[in-house]
Parts: sequence; structure tokens; C-alpha cells
Amino acid sequence: MRTVTGSLEKLPALVAERPGLVPQDAAHDPLTQARELLGVAGSAPSSIKWKLRANVGDRVRWYELPEEVAH
Repeated sequence: MRTVTGSLEKLPALVAERPGLVPQDAAHDPLTQARELLGVAGSAPSSIKWKLRANVGDRVRWYELPEEVAH
């Protein structure tokens, strides 16, 4: 979830920098949709594990890297 919200938070700056990414005749406004998704994500209840992870932040890796597999 953190990666998704981080990407959604970066979207307005990206669109401002490169407005051609959003077609003029787009059926939906991506910035409005991003704000709505961030609102839903922010209002969802978080587990204790999730809150602890948020306190640690990105400075500690919380996942294990997969092993390399020879093909």
C-alpha cells in the first residue's frame, strides 16, 4: 500500500511537469481519481502492524529479497 500511495502522491507533480501524459479527451481526470484513492486509503483502518511499519518508515527494509534463480 505504501508504494501505491507514494505513487499517487507524486502524480500531480508528474502531470504538471509533463502535461502531455494526460490526453486532452481523457474520459476521467487522473488527478481527481488519485485524490479520491488517497482519501479512501487514508480513511481505511490500519492494523497495529501497519502503524508500526509506518513509524519505522522507509529507512528499514521490511521485506526479504527473493533469491536469484538460475534459468
